[in-house]
Amino acid sequence: MKSAMKAMLKSDHKLRQSSKTGRSSITSSVREKRRILEEARLRVEALEQKQSLERFLEEEAEFKKRELEIAEEREQSNLEIEQEELQSEISERICTR
Repeated sequence: MKSAMKAMLKSDHKLRQSSKTGRSSITSSVREKRRILEEARLRVEALEQKQSLERFLEEEAEFKKRELEIAEEREQSNLEIEQEELQSEISERICTR
């Protein structure tokens, strides 16, 4: 009887240990899944920030390009005006002679 009781106690003890191990394995599995989800969330966030930065840099480059085009147009316009003024001045000198 004592040996049967000891066997039952040992069996019960092993059952408790395995259920604890099962719980800890479930807990670690849940922790691992949470960690993976957090890493994925951080990767997505980093990718979104990278894409946002790339869009900003593209817009900035387009803005700078347009600024240069406008400056070139102004310079060209100023040169044309200066040329017209010089031609007008030459014409006036020729006419006054």
